Amino acid sequence: MLWMAIVLMGCTGTNTDTIKQEPSQPMPSVLFLVSDTTRADAFNKADTPNLDALAASENGQAIEMAIAPSSWTSPSVLSMFAGKSVREHGWDYPIAQVMIRHKMEYPAISDDEQMLAETLKNAGYQTHGYFANRFLIRDLGFSRGFDEWEFMSDDELPERTLSTLNSLDSTGAHFFYVHFFGPHQPLKPTAERLTKYGIDEMTLNDGGMGFRQIKKRNATTDEYKVLYDAVIEDTDARMGVVIDAFLQKFPEGRIVMTSDHGEMIGEHGELGHKDGLYQELIHVPLIVYGDRTQNLGPLFSLTSIADWITDSVGVKASWNAQWDEYESTVKDAVAVSQRDGDVTIVRRDKKKLVLDYPMTIQNGSFFQGVSNSYVFNLSTDPKELRPLESMELKQELSVQLDAWQERREPGIADGQTSQTNRAFINDLRKLGYVSDGK
Repeated sequence: MLWMAIVLMGCTGTNTDTIKQEPSQPMPSVLFLVSDTTRADAFNKADTPNLDALAASENGQAIEMAIAPSSWTSPSVLSMFAGKSVREHGWDYPIAQVMIRHKMEYPAISDDEQMLAETLKNAGYQTHGYFANRFLIRDLGFSRGFDEWEFMSDDELPERTLSTLNSLDSTGAHFFYVHFFGPHQPLKPTAERLTKYGIDEMTLNDGGMGFRQIKKRNATTDEYKVLYDAVIEDTDARMGVVIDAFLQKFPEGRIVMTSDHGEMIGEHGELGHKDGLYQELIHVPLIVYGDRTQNLGPLFSLTSIADWITDSVGVKASWNAQWDEYESTVKDAVAVSQRDGDVTIVRRDKKKLVLDYPMTIQNGSFFQGVSNSYVFNLSTDPKELRPLESMELKQELSVQLDAWQERREPGIADGQTSQTNRAFINDLRKLGYVSDGK
């Protein structure tokens, strides 16, 4: 498929502080779809007719590069919900195994942060959140503003969403967040995809093919790629059911489809998304469907999704990240992603700077060392195999990153949470990250 991202047109007005609104007529309903762990190039080989059709709609525009705020679920989804970069909301913590090893627990995002569902609910929307990623069960701020926030399997998500859609009055305004887990390990394609790809179901255990099974079977990355493609197709089919039902109920509605982050499948000798800010981890698909009146350029940061949604439906809101920073006329657009203190800035001309900070943890405190910096030209080196030796470009991108950071005050995640370390470990065990007995 030739598209990398489709972005919604029809955004109006300038954001102001959120206020309680009493609309004279119903505002457009919104469907926000997430396919977990989905790289931007995931659709190059897989058969995805439903998302292809949405992408080809006359109400969309294809752009080349959408950048996730981080390379794993929690900070990235929090950024999309809060309309802030990871730097600004402050939720930048190591992946779970590291926290467990140091007997640390995650705080919630600050209670002062306004979330997308809260903003829409204040404007008169009914808000529905259905998700299959266990990390979103955790009390970190994800559920704020949702009338419903329910965990279920990928198989159950379409049925649950359709059941709600069928029960609604089409004259009301509704916000749906539907988060599929399928492309995240362990991978377990449906019987239909197993047959299509000639995969012997006996090679998978009941939980699918995960990192532990790969090591145990000495499976190759090529085998994993086939399973990944199969699950991408399953996710497309499930999303297609939801998209069709939503548009039947709300033909004037808005649809956003993206991913929280990507995945390494053998690049740089890595499998998964345990660390790093490679393009395979932060370059994701983005489809937003709606009324087309504006044009965006080739670069877009997912931190601007909240602003994009509220503007597109006419809800007054104040977000730090603004969608108009990525209009086609903005030649100096940049997108920033952050993970464990590491930072990368990607420029519209595909030049990229990575600041890699060594991080240590002692007695529950984080200590950041002196960074190593690398620059890449993604046009000629998309796999980031050959760092450029250009000090001039490194300095230029460093100045741009400094300017970006100066405009964004660092935040601290200090919200209260009711999570326990035992529940935390159990969730990780179900995801395949922690072995039994640990």
